[in-house]
Amino acid sequence: MDILRGFCMVWIIWYHTNHPDFVNYPFFNTTLFFVSGVFFKTAYSWASFCRKKFNRMVVPLLFFYLLYYVFLLLINYAKYHQLHADIVSSIWDLFRLYTGNEAFVVNYPLWFLCALLVLQSIVYGLTKWIKSRFLLIVVSVILSLLGYFYIQWIPTPFMIGRSLSYLIYFVIGYVFQDYWKNEKGLLDRRNVVTSLSIVFFIGALLVQNKSVIPFIKVVFHYVELIAVCIILVYACLYAQKCVMLSRFFIYWGVNSLIAFGLHDMFLTVFRIIFENLGFQMGVVVGLLCCVFTLVFLWPSAYFLQKYFPYYVGKKDLFKC
Repeated sequence: MDILRGFCMVWIIWYHTNHPDFVNYPFFNTTLFFVSGVFFKTAYSWASFCRKKFNRMVVPLLFFYLLYYVFLLLINYAKYHQLHADIVSSIWDLFRLYTGNEAFVVNYPLWFLCALLVLQSIVYGLTKWIKSRFLLIVVSVILSLLGYFYIQWIPTPFMIGRSLSYLIYFVIGYVFQDYWKNEKGLLDRRNVVTSLSIVFFIGALLVQNKSVIPFIKVVFHYVELIAVCIILVYACLYAQKCVMLSRFFIYWGVNSLIAFGLHDMFLTVFRIIFENLGFQMGVVVGLLCCVFTLVFLWPSAYFLQKYFPYYVGKKDLFKC
């Protein structure tokens, strides 16, 4: 699971710079929500849950948000030799209402952490009322479709509407987490589950291609991406055999929160450097920006874990 999470994180960094068209295939966010569901636990009191999420998610989100805000002010001043009012006031962007796929002006990749916090809170609440796994999946499907077609177009704080459309991926990971974590069970059923996933993936693509009904196309797009999540789980299970590659992705899987918070800062710096050197911002330069970002993120993640563990979710800032 850490290999899969790390793979998606690296893909997201590449996606956020100039990249080939195939990088746009939208599996990375859905897969990360799925993996997050695999590790999600609900065996806490409400007070413990709130404290845990505040320490491990809210504090890092605010830390990286404010860090990027200072970075944004510095970049703006360096470019224009003054601070524009809209840039200065963008700090309050965190609290405005959002519709559709809108994200933060300040460090926009943090929308994922915000959405993840929203989904965790929703699932925690649902599991206190719904004990049946099947019913939880049914409710999640309904909420996801409502989120996709309706609620995301209603202005909501903290991107609740946008978050809801990803709920089913998180719940699939959560409901079957014992299965996804059981390597022996995965290996025992790899042929059947992988074959079925491929069949569902191809079938979903065919239905989307033939159907003219938007609702049907969306439903089978969900089926397609859930199948992709499962196929990637098995692909990463085999990737463990390549020790160096697996260690590389595991590092980014374990440090995905830090990578989310910092990568756009590094990408912005390297884009500016390449532009000032006269390079055209094409696919090759985009790949170079991605590589350099990963190189500089590696020691940065180590530095933050060692010296600022309370602000990057490695230790609890508040214990009561």
